Amino acid sequence: MKTWIFLLSLLAVALSWRLGTRARRAGQLTLAQKMKILGRSLMAGVVSYFVLIGLALLYLMLTN
Repeated sequence: MKTWIFLLSLLAVALSWRLGTRARRAGQLTLAQKMKILGRSLMAGVVSYFVLIGLALLYLMLTN
């Protein structure tokens, strides 16, 4: 179960990066813009990981 949670959080990072760079595709991104998008993408992955871990913990507590 934890492997799937980790993979889903990586998917959240990839999708967040894709959406962040797609919105600014008209011009070339500066390094500062790329770093800002990277920070937001990593934060999305961390948040999704802990939310999914919390949901799994809640599920295990309720079913046992």
